[in-house]
Amino acid sequence: MNSEFYEEVPVLSREEAIAILNTPNDELNTLIDRAKNLRYKRRFF
Repeated sequence: MNSEFYEEVPVLSREEAIAILNTPNDELNTLIDRAKNLRYKRRFF
């Protein structure tokens, strides 16, 4: 990951990381799509 695109490095708490890891398989594609959208929005705005 190239840090020049980010003003700050996003950090997850332990609880947030566990919640992501416990995401049901049928919701993973939606979660991944949302993460991609946020990544691209941050890069260009």
